[in-house]
Amino acid sequence: MRWRHEGVDFEPGGKDHATPGGSYEVSSRIAREVFDFTPPVFQPYEFIGLKGLTGKMSGSSGRLLTPRDVLKIYQPEVLLWIFARTPPTRAFDLQVDDQIQRLYEEFDRAYNQGGRLPDEQRALQLSISPGKKLHPAPFRQLVSFSGIAQGNSRALELIFLRIGTPFQEEQFKERLGKAENWLALYAPEQRTVLLSRRNDEYFRALLPQEKEWVNELHRWLKGAKFGVEEATEKVYAIPKKPEMAEKELAAAQRRFFQTVYNLLFGKDKGPRLGTFLAAVPLEQYLDLLEFTDAIEAPVHE
Repeated sequence: MRWRHEGVDFEPGGKDHATPGGSYEVSSRIAREVFDFTPPVFQPYEFIGLKGLTGKMSGSSGRLLTPRDVLKIYQPEVLLWIFARTPPTRAFDLQVDDQIQRLYEEFDRAYNQGGRLPDEQRALQLSISPGKKLHPAPFRQLVSFSGIAQGNSRALELIFLRIGTPFQEEQFKERLGKAENWLALYAPEQRTVLLSRRNDEYFRALLPQEKEWVNELHRWLKGAKFGVEEATEKVYAIPKKPEMAEKELAAAQRRFFQTVYNLLFGKDKGPRLGTFLAAVPLEQYLDLLEFTDAIEAPVHE
């Protein structure tokens, strides 16, 4: 009845409606035989999952995100691009877990390159309003540094300047809002905030080798002029010993990163360490790594 009343020519729907005996087949017969109306062209599409939530999107089960919900964490252009690049017969997930950062990176890469293949170019054309210019400030870095900046856009501008990507507030303001919403709604544990005081208790509980790692990092930070590349190289080199096997080195590097993250943020994970050290002014975090005067008190179980 609605098809005829509204003059529908084309209607997409979930693949379950396209099965033999499904709603499209039954409705098409009713349209022809009862209402004397040619049914619209039908395009079945695969299910859309929600990565980070349980199950596929389903209106009947109530497991869904409305466009308003999704646009709290996705820029409109990024969301349109996800749909435009995916064939309707291929299932895909809307990411609300930390893979959303990878999706933003893929979009930025496609946008900056203008699309290498015709299909990629067409997906961008369908996603971006004609004449609109985007300024794709890295979503991952906005996630990492929003807690450090504490709402201070000027501080974020300086961070971007220090890592060689000088974005201005008007260029990252929209994405910053999406990043902060994502952290608040889906990943509060990933919000990065510097500790207010030095974590002496944690440092005292470290092994002697781990303490030396921290002291070496502190000495280097005080005496070096460095950017992201130099800091990244240094943090991977500190735990390294010539005799280490590959797996042993990887484990040592993970432990070193975990140690520094706990001293800076009080948790095991954090932003890319080399980028953080180069981006954030030393005076904001150097004292958290200064333990030359720490009292070596015994640690009681």
